Amino acid sequence: MIPVLAFAGCVLAATGRASAAKSCIVDSASISFGSYDVYAGALAATGTIAMTCTWSGKGAAPAPYAKLNAGNGTVNKRYMICVSGPCLSGFSGDRLFYNVYTDAAHTTVWKNGAATGEASTPADCSNTTCNWTIYGLIPAAIPGGTNDVAVGGYSDSLLLTVAY
Repeated sequence: MIPVLAFAGCVLAATGRASAAKSCIVDSASISFGSYDVYAGALAATGTIAMTCTWSGKGAAPAPYAKLNAGNGTVNKRYMICVSGPCLSGFSGDRLFYNVYTDAAHTTVWKNGAATGEASTPADCSNTTCNWTIYGLIPAAIPGGTNDVAVGGYSDSLLLTVAY
């Protein structure tokens, strides 16, 4: 099965900055986990959110932070649903649980707020581009339980909100 996480859109929000962005475009944002095997261990993948902006005002571009909504489930327990393949025949209710993190160790869930641990400030923001690395993890299946799902294509979409 090929689980894919896509980012459905981008909402830009200014929070009281005089030099706001004229326009921002999310160039790419997705994670492809590749093939998940219920008999193997956990599956990790990385992705990138790349955003290009044209800034107005004077001085350096503001440092934005990114927020992600819950998608299916909750921010602490996101899941993908079957969208193609054999899982549609009698197993369409299967849920493939995963989450996205702000760190490679998978310790801080990427949430939807601006508080510590809930957002990510990019380390590599230039005057016009910002890149965030997304760390995804699908936990190993528990036989007869969590992530013991039918073969097929699974997907979820998260709404990306960028504020500065």
